[in-house]
Amino acid sequence: MFELQSKFATEFLSQFLTRLVMPLATLQNPQPQKDEIPDELNVVSIDGRPGEDPPDETADGPRANPRF
Repeated sequence: MFELQSKFATEFLSQFLTRLVMPLATLQNPQPQKDEIPDELNVVSIDGRPGEDPPDETADGPRANPRF
């Protein structure tokens, strides 16, 4: 959670928000809020390089449907 709040929220997510209220800190964005939210966000690629879709099947069988 510390990494999520200290890196992802402050370095990436804050540009799309005017204020962040999190358990570890409350941050005010001094820059104007960007309203152009990306269509897609690839944070982690489990079975390939960033930006690639994971294969439909893995060594253990068919890939499970993602929860999110």
